[in-house]
Amino acid sequence: MPDNTKSVANAAEDAKDDLQQLKLDLAKLSETVASLMSGQTGSARAAVSNAAAKLREQGGATYREAESRAREKAKDVEQAIVSNPFGAVAAAVGIGILLGILSRRR
Repeated sequence: MPDNTKSVANAAEDAKDDLQQLKLDLAKLSETVASLMSGQTGSARAAVSNAAAKLREQGGATYREAESRAREKAKDVEQAIVSNPFGAVAAAVGIGILLGILSRRR
């Protein structure tokens, strides 16, 4: 059970990292577009447009892949809960106690 929870957390963290990287890439692309537009036209605009489309496609694919992995891990967790409900309850209680302890320290 804890492995599945970690897997879901890892998948969610991977998705978060991928989205953060996508934001950084889009910011770099915006800077590139601004510099290219100030000095060049025509073929530079086409190149930037193609790069933006490609980046958008890659970002969408990354998001879909991360979402798919997260759904798979969620199904694994659900199956583990169904097959071992007492273990799931014990894990949830343990996580709740841990979070309670951590929140009191602040």
